[in-house]
This record gives sequence, structure tokens and C-alpha cells, in this order.
Amino acid sequence: IRELSYDKEWVWVIAGPPQDKQEDFQLLRFSTSKLADDKVIDPELVMPLPTSSEGLAILDKTVHVVIDGDTDKSMYKCIESSKYRVIVLP
Repeated sequence: IRELSYDKEWVWVIAGPPQDKQEDFQLLRFSTSKLADDKVIDPELVMPLPTSSEGLAILDKTVHVVIDGDTDKSMYKCIESSKYRVIVLP
């Protein structure tokens, strides 16, 4: 789990691998009503996200995702800038 956020109806999740690998990251969600159960929660897939998606904020029907950049540690230089994505849900 990379990030959790919630609104009145949903708990939103950014899921990704433990290291920042070129593997799939995902935006998932599940109903807040599931938090009252003692059962394992199986969230639904909303959409794939870019690698290194980390930050998440939900405002009404708009999802704001922050994506890490990348550095060349030997040169202490940013080789890929961070990004910001806005997704409007149907």
C-alpha cells in the first residue's frame, strides 16, 4: 500500500510494489461500510496508475495523484521530475 485516502463513501488506495520498479501501480477503492466487518476486504480496481504514484487526494469526483521523480544518486541530480495527475471520475 502506497497511500490511503477516504471520502464519505469510499476508502481509496494506491497499491504498488515494495520498490519503485517498472511494475503496475493501481488505484483501488472499497466502501467505507466494509470497515465495520471483520472480513478481509477485497477492493475493486478503478484504474492503473503510473509507476511511482505515491500521494492521493480525493475532492468530489476528482482524484489528485502525485508521482515521484527519480534521481541519479551518483550525481545527486534529478533525472526525472515528479509529476501530478488529475483524474475526473465518471
